[in-house]
Amino acid sequence: MPLPTFVFTSVGAFCGLARAALELLVERLPGRDIAYTFYVDRTEATVTHLQVAEAASKIRAAHHLFVEAADRIDAHIESRQPSSVDEQTLMWGTVAYAVRLCGEAVDIVRFASGASAIQEQNPMQRIVRDMGALTSHAFMIPTTGLEIYGQVLCGQSAKSPLL
Repeated sequence: MPLPTFVFTSVGAFCGLARAALELLVERLPGRDIAYTFYVDRTEATVTHLQVAEAASKIRAAHHLFVEAADRIDAHIESRQPSSVDEQTLMWGTVAYAVRLCGEAVDIVRFASGASAIQEQNPMQRIVRDMGALTSHAFMIPTTGLEIYGQVLCGQSAKSPLL
């Protein structure tokens, strides 16, 4: 199963980067104002609550999707039965969607962090760049995995040389 092996050797980075971004944001919130508003502490702002909750929820959902796909692979390993092309596309689509969720979580955190997040000395800019690089990799681009999964859901054959 080369496809699942490749997928799961790289997915940990996505949740890890998204979690690190959220942790950095939450650490920096207390005592920071929101420019051009009356909020002198971002932890008191409803918008911050919504941003943090949405990013955290996307990260948790992505983690659950990764675990679901990993459990499928484990079951095939234990049974010594190869996965079908349909199941491989399901796993690829599942991981692709989880990757998208992690990227969206980092985007939410980046916007919530303000302009200082792009400063070179701010670790947030590195996380944002790394996530952008990872989600741009030909194999991990969410639309590719979702397209191939969708092909099978629509009764088409999977159009990838990897399957």
